[in-house]
Amino acid sequence: MRKTRKKRRILFLTLGICMMLGAAAPVSANEPTEARRTNAAVRVNGVRKPLRAYTIYGHNYFTMFEMAQALSATEKRFFVKWSGRNKELQMTSGRPFSAISFNLSGRAVDNEQATPEIIKVTLDGNEVDIAAYRIAGEHFFKLRDIAKVLNFSVEWNHIESSVDIDTGAEYVDLPAAEKIDPSKPMVALTFDDGPSGYTTLILNILEQYDVPATFFVIGSRIERNIDIVHRANDMGCEIASHTWSHRMLTRASDENIRSELLKAKSAIEAATGAPGLIMRPPFGSVNARVRSVAADLGIPVIYWSVDPQDWRTGNSVEIYDHIMTRVKDKDIILLHDTSGATVEAAKRVIPTLIDRGYQLVTVSELMHYSDVTLEPGVVYKSGRPR
Repeated sequence: MRKTRKKRRILFLTLGICMMLGAAAPVSANEPTEARRTNAAVRVNGVRKPLRAYTIYGHNYFTMFEMAQALSATEKRFFVKWSGRNKELQMTSGRPFSAISFNLSGRAVDNEQATPEIIKVTLDGNEVDIAAYRIAGEHFFKLRDIAKVLNFSVEWNHIESSVDIDTGAEYVDLPAAEKIDPSKPMVALTFDDGPSGYTTLILNILEQYDVPATFFVIGSRIERNIDIVHRANDMGCEIASHTWSHRMLTRASDENIRSELLKAKSAIEAATGAPGLIMRPPFGSVNARVRSVAADLGIPVIYWSVDPQDWRTGNSVEIYDHIMTRVKDKDIILLHDTSGATVEAAKRVIPTLIDRGYQLVTVSELMHYSDVTLEPGVVYKSGRPR
């Protein structure tokens, strides 16, 4: 009997350690995709530069070494060194570009397999993780990510199919209006029950494809996962309420419903600087009392139109198939950032949705561009007319 109990303790301890390690070690989506050589002209302060570039999911990617050479005669010049052991780019601003042990004649073909990775970039001692693609042994970074790190302006000229870099101007994020085309189909990916270690893995995938999602977070979990919430918010994701303790609201008193919603709302505001303007009830449990309290607090209620029940199936293939056989314009897709199966499914769902022409947006963006006015206490299942 003692041996059996000892074995069980060892088993549970091992499982616990594995879960902790799995949650703590962020990884990127590692499914390769196709990179296409782009012929777009690149101008730095009006001077054309011969830079190799690839287009992946509509974004231009460049090597940091060639960018260092292109900027070497400007006020944004920097020295760059690659550490293969640490998978780290070490950059020093103000130092001139050096071509030592660097070959600018790297091969570039029209179509090439690109494998996503997360690379640590250190600029003057400050570290930041940046999504990149490894193509033919080299790392290519999204131009806007390079511009953000080095703080220079980037503008895409649609008429001339060219990229204009202005090192004298500061980096500016694209306005939402330039990112979203209301005439094209869009869907909102949503994740419930976090934040958790799996949320980090979901964020890696979203960052890889430069798309947002809406996270309906449990308020009581925010403080101990504050870095995750900050990262999601900084990436442009929407942080919304899934109540304070994931309590079934239809079984709570009006006073407790109010407390659950207000505490979660306050926690979100403290973490992000913006109040959680929308709410999703745990278990989708809503009745007239819940809607009434939500209405009094000025909070709309968000449901979903596609539910693969990822929390139940635990099978990434089933989750993917369910979504991709049912999804349509203006859907809200329900997922949970609490399992590895959902992470694996997201690695396929997100690029497939993009390939099919869907824009991935937050719930609030979906409603705004669908001309849906959210009303407090009203339940919404999609961006289509109710």
